[in-house]
Order: sequence, then C-alpha cells, then structure tokens
Amino acid sequence: MPDSQKLYNSIVKNRNLTVGAKALYFYILVVAEGGNINFQTRNKIAKM
Repeated sequence: MPDSQKLYNSIVKNRNLTVGAKALYFYILVVAEGGNINFQTRNKIAKM
C-alpha cells in the first residue's frame, strides 16, 4: 500500500478529528500532491 493511501486511511479512521478537520486535511493533501502550492484563502476553501 502506498504511503499516501496509509495516510488517507489513518485520517479517515481517526476519531479525534471532526468531519471538517478531515475535509481540510484532505484538501491540503490533494493540493500538495498536485504540486499546486498556491493555497486558497480560508473563505474560498469554506465555499468549496
């Protein structure tokens, strides 16, 4: 299993994280994996 898959699984199974925290975590991972380090503002992320 690739490291990214292990990371995704650990986030999904972590009961200490809220759904919103998991969503933000996945957003950051997807943006980082895509090579796009130009993160959006908090307001733009919230509207997605």
